[in-house]
Amino acid sequence: MKGRIFVIAGPSGVGKDTIMEILIKKLPNLVKAISYTDRLKRADDKLHTYRFISKEEFDEYLKTGEIFEWEYARDGI
Repeated sequence: MKGRIFVIAGPSGVGKDTIMEILIKKLPNLVKAISYTDRLKRADDKLHTYRFISKEEFDEYLKTGEIFEWEYARDGI
């Protein structure tokens, strides 16, 4: 499968999700990537923002190359 990756970046609250929603409505072949995380779910996490998995699952995805990009949290949370 060939395609392009677009990154919409900015600080919290600037409207990234709003921009993505508009683009996805206008471009039906566009899909939003959902990030995996091994951290605990917070009360304010939005639905479909993350897929919460165990540390063991995350490490396995790293070993098998199934994760495109990743970063360890500085504070370990």
